[in-house]
Amino acid sequence: MTLRLVDTLFQPQTLQRSTVHGTKEFAPLDQQIISAVKAEVLTAFSYQCRSSEDRVRIWDQCKTSIGKRCQNLRKGDKQNRAE
Repeated sequence: MTLRLVDTLFQPQTLQRSTVHGTKEFAPLDQQIISAVKAEVLTAFSYQCRSSEDRVRIWDQCKTSIGKRCQNLRKGDKQNRAE
């Protein structure tokens, strides 16, 4: 669900140039959009969130998935340029 939302709300080029919170090399994704994704995901999976720790755990997994999506798009772009 998280990746479907992120893929819908961000252009692939934006994801390639970004990370969830930004780093020295990469810009942060729009935090308003990320907050909306977080709210939607936590609402959809509220039945699994019995405590604040559960919400943190689920959102951490989502952030990891978003980060990997960004990373994989960058890897794919590098491979395409090398060919």
